[in-house]
Amino acid sequence: MKKWWGSTLAILTIIAGYVCYCLVRPLQIGAAKIQLPELTSGELSATNLGLRRAAIGYINPEDNAIQCRALGDGETYTTPIATASLAKMITVQVVLDKYPLKAGESGPTITMTNDDESRYWWAVNNGGSNARVVAGEQITERQLLEGILLVSANNMADSLAIWAFGSIDNYHQAARQWLNKNNLANTIVGGDASGFSSETKSTPTDLCKIMLLATKQPALVEILSANTATLPTGEVLQSTNRLLGQNGIFAGKTGYTDEAGRGLMVASHQQIGNVQLTTAAVSLSNDSYDAAFGTTNQLVLALVNDLQVYSISKGEPIGKISSLWGSQTDLSVNHTVVIPYWSDQPPTIKLSINKQITDSLSPNTIIGTLQIGTNYINVHATSGIEPARLAWRLTTPINPT
Repeated sequence: MKKWWGSTLAILTIIAGYVCYCLVRPLQIGAAKIQLPELTSGELSATNLGLRRAAIGYINPEDNAIQCRALGDGETYTTPIATASLAKMITVQVVLDKYPLKAGESGPTITMTNDDESRYWWAVNNGGSNARVVAGEQITERQLLEGILLVSANNMADSLAIWAFGSIDNYHQAARQWLNKNNLANTIVGGDASGFSSETKSTPTDLCKIMLLATKQPALVEILSANTATLPTGEVLQSTNRLLGQNGIFAGKTGYTDEAGRGLMVASHQQIGNVQLTTAAVSLSNDSYDAAFGTTNQLVLALVNDLQVYSISKGEPIGKISSLWGSQTDLSVNHTVVIPYWSDQPPTIKLSINKQITDSLSPNTIIGTLQIGTNYINVHATSGIEPARLAWRLTTPINPT
């Protein structure tokens, strides 16, 4: 009898130990299956335009990051060239870093000096683009920005930079810091703040990024979207961007010097699949403005064909995960995911599941990561899985791993 009780006690001790183990052991993943499409690759039509120096890009709505790529000959990728007045898109953003404007704001009122008036006459006498200012004139920061962006006034670019930083040299120092902060390693700012000097140089990809950075400034978008503006002198400014309002284009900047040729950078809104993307196109070294506007418009139209979007709706089942004992739950993401990509560069898709999860798995528990290209998105369980403490009911023991 004692021997029987001893055997029974030993068996009960083993069972109790196994139950305790199941209470504290992590949930073991049996299998995970993902139900995502395989993205196919296609030709990039923009490469067939035969452009010498160009770039296209977009803002990724998933992480707000800017993606730009170069088109054209091999020098496009490595050799900065003179930007001409496209440099003004740098100037205005560097100044706004120090003296920001919200949408609709005019900013500080600035009194024009004799030096400011002299800059106007210097631009007139040397064939530079300009807007009239007179000594003693009261003009706002916003009005200077309008003159710089709508008619590309060289004198106003230099006057604004000197007002903001005290001198052109100080402006150059601030501009270099801004370029470093925004990872624009192939852009060099020098000579002046207007781009009239050939010392300011950049590449199409950097200029594409600079254009898209500008679209994140509501005050700049307001100014760049306007056809006209009026200065205190009564001068009516007319935007030099002929493409404004066409094919989703809402912003842009022209530039010309003998060394740089004719250049154009634009931003547009494009409906790609079920999402509206902010995109940019840059065309440099054109022989005429007709060519610059024509090639840039072709780039914008090509963007519509060359950009694809992969999206996952919030709560949409994208796969299943199951435990070793048969419990399972759908996998989903807790926000709508929108990933743009170039048609010739579809992103890789990879699901990584945590090897072990605590036994209190419940709805919305993060159980892994979905990698789509360079984007990493948490994957959640849509419902709970039978906790590990019930595993002892299985007839076949679970081997710990």
